[in-house]
Amino acid sequence: MESFEALGLVGGRYRLLRELGRGAFGAVYAAVSEGGEERVAVKVLTRFDEGALARFRREAEVLARVEPHPNVVRVLGAGEHRGLPYIVMELVLGGSLALALARGERPTFARAAELARGVALGLEHIHRSGVLHRGLALDTRRVTRLTTSGQLLGSPPALAPEQLEPGSPRIGPATDIYAACVLLFELLTGRPPFLARTLMETIDLVRGSRPPRPVEIDPSVPASLSGIVERGLARNPLDRPRTAGELADLLRDWSLEGRR
Repeated sequence: MESFEALGLVGGRYRLLRELGRGAFGAVYAAVSEGGEERVAVKVLTRFDEGALARFRREAEVLARVEPHPNVVRVLGAGEHRGLPYIVMELVLGGSLALALARGERPTFARAAELARGVALGLEHIHRSGVLHRGLALDTRRVTRLTTSGQLLGSPPALAPEQLEPGSPRIGPATDIYAACVLLFELLTGRPPFLARTLMETIDLVRGSRPPRPVEIDPSVPASLSGIVERGLARNPLDRPRTAGELADLLRDWSLEGRR
């Protein structure tokens, strides 16, 4: 892929300003419309094999059918520019949760529950549209990067055990619930459930080990809140909350909203 500065106006309208993030198949850029009146995020494909191209196009189709929701990033359009597939999305501004944790800035328990509840509400919305996310990570403030492919996707510490079973029929909404509870685990304890030196060691832990309970890492975590996370990280998807909406309900009393 040529440098983003050389791409000119993507879709004849948006100029890429800076890279916001990059994954195995695509990169996301902050962009501005030609007249400067609209700031957006533009995701472009960076891996050009047949499977990646088909998945990217499928992602655009899936995103387009998700109705607007406060906890889901809006998709504004999609197309191809100089043979480069792209998706235009709402630009979500804010600090990085991952960087805040790296600085030792953990949120209060109520704030952590509020953040995780927002993710759960967004997941419930996209699940009702027939979409799975499978790409949650610590910087997910609103639900983004939706996918419906069967490939191994997501941050390794947030992968559910069933995602490591080739062709597993158990992958479904409960897989996203697991990832949301990994995010909450990190917010409560400052670290993911599984820590290892290498990617493969992390995957082996996810595949064969029971996640620790948050209260085992930090005894100050309230037992009832730790129990919600423990249930969401159950190895058997059937033992997790039945829906993301149920997870949101469990977190409501702990969230800032539930304490008003």
